[in-house]
This record gives sequence, C-alpha cells and structure tokens, in this order.
Amino acid sequence: MKITCNVIQDLLPSYLDDILSEDSKALVEEHIKSCKNCCKILKTIQESEKQEKKPISDNANVLHQIKKKLLCKRILTAVIAVVFTLCTVEVAYHYWYFHETYLTLEDSGIYVENNKLYSSKNLVSRIRTLYVDDGKTELIYAVDAGYAGKIDLDGKNMLVQDFSDKTNEISPDDESTPKTVEKIYYLSEKAVEEIHTFIELDTEGKKYDAEKMIDEIKRTSELICTIN
Repeated sequence: MKITCNVIQDLLPSYLDDILSEDSKALVEEHIKSCKNCCKILKTIQESEKQEKKPISDNANVLHQIKKKLLCKRILTAVIAVVFTLCTVEVAYHYWYFHETYLTLEDSGIYVENNKLYSSKNLVSRIRTLYVDDGKTELIYAVDAGYAGKIDLDGKNMLVQDFSDKTNEISPDDESTPKTVEKIYYLSEKAVEEIHTFIELDTEGKKYDAEKMIDEIKRTSELICTIN
C-alpha cells in the first residue's frame, strides 16, 4: 500500500516528539527524502516549535537574572549590616577606651595618713594634678577610663604622694611634693569643668579673673590636706 502525504504529515508531530515505532519512524524518513513538500512541512513544524520554546528560554533567563540580582542585593545588604555592626562596635569600644569619667573623692579611694596621700584604688594614669597660687595650692582629681586598666587593687593600697618628700620641681612626676605646696584640694566635678575656663583666662593674661575663678574652684572643692 502506498503511503500518502496526508498520512506522513499526520505522523510528523509524533516523529518530532520521537514517539513513533522504529518502523513508522523509518517510513517517515524514507518518505521525506523523496517528498519535498513533506520535507518542507517538517522544517516548518520544527521552526514553529523552536519559536514556541524560545520565549520559555527567555523567561527562564529573565528569572535567572532576577534571582541573581536578588541574591546580590541580599549579599550586599548582609555585608552592609556586618560593616555597620563592626563600625558601631568600634565606636563603642573607642568611646569606652578613651572616655574619661570623673571619680568623686570617695570613688577615688584617696585618703591621707601619716603625712602621705594613699588610695585604695589603682590611680596609675588616672590622677590629674594642677598647681596654682604660685605653686602654693595643689588641685587634684581622678578619672576612670578603659585605657587605664583595672582600677581595683584587691585590698591593697598605693602611695599617691609623700608630703615629707620635698622637691624643687614645680610639677614632679613621682610621689614627691613641691616645696611650695601648702594646701591640697580634691576637685569637685563642677570645679573640673571650671578648670578649663581658668586655664583659658590665665593663658589670655586675665590674672584677676583667673584668681577669682580659682577662689570659686577651691570653694566648691574639698580641702584634703594642709602641709605645715
């Protein structure tokens, strides 16, 4: 029986889907070798299927690009969050390490005994000293800061200043005391703030205003020792 073009054309979709039996597949291939019309129809169907599949491929590519952009955005957001967190921690640490907190006389652990100034706290790098009234008055106060290390001495005491150890130095860097010193005051927190104003007045040569400021500073501070 002769196979007509209509039969072959009916088989072409199944042929392209590769679901024909081997005999039917061979029959179609044999026919399209000699039939230009069926061969043309086969190519037309193939092109049509390619066009139908192309949008799907394009959509897949678009979806892939969207997913890729979302992933990059998430990664970038995560990186920014990590950097922000690290910066926040760095700022907080920097503030804690360098920020100085005023210590009251009680918190400083300072006391006078046997003509010497002691502290129950570690005041290394924490004590601040200023000499005024032509060296007759010593103003001191203590601060706490991360850079100064551990403040507790675990029940021990440290020598801050020896009043009997006199020195000619105006501002000694050891435990000795300038010979000119007669009184020692522990500054109040308010007085510490006013010290900056005093220094500005003294630097500008406004002696009268500077002396008045010192009188006010001493008035609001605590006299802890008078040296004979």
